[in-house]
Amino acid sequence: GNVSALRLGYDADNVLVASIDAESRLTGESTTIDQFFDDASEQVRTIPGVTSSAIAVTVPFASSWAHKLSVPGYDSLPDIGDGWYINAVSTDWFTTMGTRILRGRGFEPTDVKGAERVAIVNAFMAKALWPDESAIGKCIKVGDATAPCATVVGVMENTYRDNLRESTPAQYVVVLDQGTFNAPPMRSLFIRFRGEPAAIIPAIRDRLQTLRADLPFADVRPLRSLMDSEVQQWRLGATMFGLFGVIALLVAAIGLYALVAYDVSQRWHELGVRSALGASPGHLRGLIVRAGVMDAVAGLALGGGIALLVAPLVQDLLFNVRPREFSVYAIVAGTLLGTSLIAAFVPALRAGRVMPAQVLRAD
Repeated sequence: GNVSALRLGYDADNVLVASIDAESRLTGESTTIDQFFDDASEQVRTIPGVTSSAIAVTVPFASSWAHKLSVPGYDSLPDIGDGWYINAVSTDWFTTMGTRILRGRGFEPTDVKGAERVAIVNAFMAKALWPDESAIGKCIKVGDATAPCATVVGVMENTYRDNLRESTPAQYVVVLDQGTFNAPPMRSLFIRFRGEPAAIIPAIRDRLQTLRADLPFADVRPLRSLMDSEVQQWRLGATMFGLFGVIALLVAAIGLYALVAYDVSQRWHELGVRSALGASPGHLRGLIVRAGVMDAVAGLALGGGIALLVAPLVQDLLFNVRPREFSVYAIVAGTLLGTSLIAAFVPALRAGRVMPAQVLRAD
């Protein structure tokens, strides 16, 4: 449940990622990597069903890039336990990816080479660097202190970079065309579309192939598939936990039913005597149900104690759930007690129908 509801920082549905191994073929040619991908982005926008496209250096859950960062006012940056991760993108990247801008603005078409350099930082980075003031308007320098300023114009939501268990990384995004940094040569196209992926992926591959017939076919796949490889293991674990839980609940219910039924058969004479002395059927049923529930409570106390002791051992199998989460224990205990009541009530019905004359005559 926690995994399925998790906001990854992207609207990954209806987004494709196209990777093309163009670096080695274009090295030394007049056509640069950026020119090629600019042409590719323009071409895929003309394909029916494509609503937007963007270029980025890194791909979520596939690649990342850390770079030296300088911030005026800091001799050394705060220790955040991880690197300061950067991505360089085209100006329509936020629209294509669906990453939300929390404060300020996103990139605009006017954020081009020669214009004021701009940057967008994530919420974690904004709080780490400027905890008591707004990040908007602040200067960051990609590189050392001599690098030109990039003015922070927006704060974006936190996005997952590599895996779901990582602590929130500090991330910032700059405009690819404005870079004074040495960006890695890798580039990928992000394509937002309408319709079914199976219908549009071949058209994208064919269109990209027309740009350079000597390049390998583009690897085009849904962005969700990159994330699902990480999410799937947690979903599988949750499914297995749920399945084993249902099996354990059924076994417990059957066991308690058998125990209470056996108790009724052993106390048949006692129940007959009680009935002969005036005990009502409801009173007899209550005796049996109470006995069954007391057995269940004793089992819960023993099982709960063991669970509390061994809970830290399964921490790595849980996602955003503490191993000793009180609400989880309360729900499990309530479910088991409810099941125990049902399991004990069926034999109790038989106990309520005991006939004193038959019992005494059997003696």
